[in-house]
Parts: sequence; C-alpha cells; structure tokens
Amino acid sequence: MSGRRSRRKGHDWEREVARRLREIFGPQVRRGLQYQDGSDAPDVIVPCFHVECKVGARPPIIQALEQAEKNARPGLWPVAICKQDKQKPTVTMRFADWLELVEAWWRETGGRR
Repeated sequence: MSGRRSRRKGHDWEREVARRLREIFGPQVRRGLQYQDGSDAPDVIVPCFHVECKVGARPPIIQALEQAEKNARPGLWPVAICKQDKQKPTVTMRFADWLELVEAWWRETGGRR
C-alpha cells in the first residue's frame, strides 16, 4: 500500500473510532491532530483514556500501546485500538489498568451489563 493510501486508511480509522466513542462520551471526543495538539497528542481525545489507533494487515499493537503509555498524561488509561484488515477491532491495555477499570465498573454496577 502506498504511503498516502496508508495514511488515509489510518485517518479514516481514527475518524471511525472517534465517531463510535462520541456516541458514548458525547461531543467532547475528537481526533487529536498532532500538528495542532502536539506530537504526543493521542489519536483520539476522549475522557479517561489516551487512545492510539492502528489499522492494517499487521497493525503494531504493542508498539501502539507503548506509544500511548509514553505519551499519556497522569490519570489517563493508555489504550491501543487496532483493526487488522478484514477482522474485528481490538482494544489493548495493560492487565493492571484493566483490573482497575473492571474493579470500578464492578463497584458501580454490581456486575450488571
């Protein structure tokens, strides 16, 4: 895939992730534009999380998570939202962060979905 097409595919994926998260968190969710928000800005700006997005034949999931960890401000959970071609998307985060999130959800809901 050419560089331009690859970048467009990545930007399209970021827009899709932002759109889906906006359905939950509301209009405060937007794409993090590195040229405006700084080179360490998340791909998608959303409360509570530092989101890095990757898409492609073999998206670098762990590298995306490490990038989120490196750039996340204190208090934000770093996550990588990745989509391999022709597959369903995944969300990757560290186990300790996931446990913290699940514990808060469990206390709040008692396990109800």
